[in-house]
This record gives sequence, C-alpha cells and structure tokens, in this order.
Amino acid sequence: MKIHNHELFEVDANQIINMGGPYVCDLYMDTFLISNNVVVDNFIFNEKKNLLYFVKYYEGLKWQSDTYFTINSYHIETSVVNESNRHFIMVYLKKLINENTMEIFLAFHDRNVSQRDIFDLQEGNFHML
Repeated sequence: MKIHNHELFEVDANQIINMGGPYVCDLYMDTFLISNNVVVDNFIFNEKKNLLYFVKYYEGLKWQSDTYFTINSYHIETSVVNESNRHFIMVYLKKLINENTMEIFLAFHDRNVSQRDIFDLQEGNFHML
C-alpha cells in the first residue's frame, strides 16, 4: 500500500485465534517498524492530518480475558505512535466520519450493524507510546 511517497507493508502475518483469524503482523513504513502485532488489512488514512490508524493486539499472560486490542495512530511526518486509552475485546475500523470521529465495529468485521460504534479521535483519548 502506498501512502504519499512511502510504502506501507506487512511482514510475518500470523493467526492469533485458531478460528480463522484475525491475523497480526509487523507493520512497516519503508524500512521503519511502526508496530508489531498489528491486525492485518485494517487501516484508515486521514490525509488532512497525515495519520494512519490501525489496530494493535495485546496478548495476555495467562487467560484469554487478558488479551485486548487498541486503536493506534501513526503520524507520517513525525513517526509518532499514539494508542487509544480504550481497550477492546474486538474492534474493526470501518471509516472516518469526520476529522474527530471514526465508525468502528466491536467485532472483527462490519457485517453486524448491532456491533457498530462511534469512536472519538480527540487527543485526550490517546496516549503517546
């Protein structure tokens, strides 16, 4: 995937739940590692703010209840990664509604409207990694 003059690519994709996904990978922009454990093929790019949104997976130590996902952003110009304060059991990024809100689904897909949610992209909802 090309973003501006940069190449975004996924490396070493692996399945994390033995029921057909999701898959996670290491996410690179050119030769820079943005993050590991990124959900494959679920990215949204905000052209105006130069932000790439993606989902990151955190594996628990012992129990499945310890695992969670976050919504993260990567600023193309500064290489700063921010992470949502909110944790999700499952999350799928659907689309930007406007500069400050994103349509998400509390699932690994967007097929069930009852799992639709709106996520606030304001700075106070993220912390820098």
